[in-house]
Amino acid sequence: AGGARRASVPVQPAAAAGYARRGGELGAGFSARRSTRARATVVCLAKGPSPASSAFNENPYRSLGVSEDATYEEVERAFESLKEKYAGQVKKIIFFEIQKEKIYEQRLQQRLKGTLKTAVKESPYDRRRREALANRTFVDRLPPFIRNVVKVPSKAYLQRTAIIMGICIILSFAVPQFAPSAIAMGFMASTYLLYTRGEPERNPNSEYGPPASRPVDKKVVFKTIGINILMTAVFLALGQLILLAVPLPPVIQPDSVVAALALLGMFFACLFFQTNEEYT
Repeated sequence: AGGARRASVPVQPAAAAGYARRGGELGAGFSARRSTRARATVVCLAKGPSPASSAFNENPYRSLGVSEDATYEEVERAFESLKEKYAGQVKKIIFFEIQKEKIYEQRLQQRLKGTLKTAVKESPYDRRRREALANRTFVDRLPPFIRNVVKVPSKAYLQRTAIIMGICIILSFAVPQFAPSAIAMGFMASTYLLYTRGEPERNPNSEYGPPASRPVDKKVVFKTIGINILMTAVFLALGQLILLAVPLPPVIQPDSVVAALALLGMFFACLFFQTNEEYT
């Protein structure tokens, strides 16, 4: 009955025209919004993805122009160079900064997984050690307990020592009866030279006067005498072997040869050994 009553209500012509007009406006508005949304979609597709979204799809190493084994400093230099090149272009700088952070993030993940391969093939420590091993001298190749007392002589020290010990050797050949005394003199001279080696040169004309003498160290004294005796014994044994193997001419006395070799042992001891530390 209600439906019959509603159906029987008459619709005025003016109201019908208003309904039709509003319906047309609503349809036109919907069509306009749909066409505007379609145009926006076409424009977005034409422009492509934004820089921030495309940055995550790029190869960061290629974007920064560095190799995949580039160091941290090389990556930083490449980024700073591009930042300076594109100064004022905020989107470009943001793009390159994202690439840099991607590289650091990849390196961090690789380091945590233990798969990071460093580009440094030789550390500074290894390079210095390799160069030091390549430049080693004869003294550096000796065992530590010998290397600590062995020292290559300077030219001035070599000349002074050669003159003193040479005089003793010449005396042992010139006066064979003087050979035992030459050995005693040479032993005292070599012991003094060996013990005082490392002290600064004395300059009588220095305005500060002569340097102060170091106190006597009994341990160093015994070490000095021990090295001197050891080298003298070695060369004396060599002299005995020479006398047994090589016949001497009548003009050369066996005592002179033995004395000369003993003096050579002392000369060797005070020339290539140092028992005292360098004077500071």
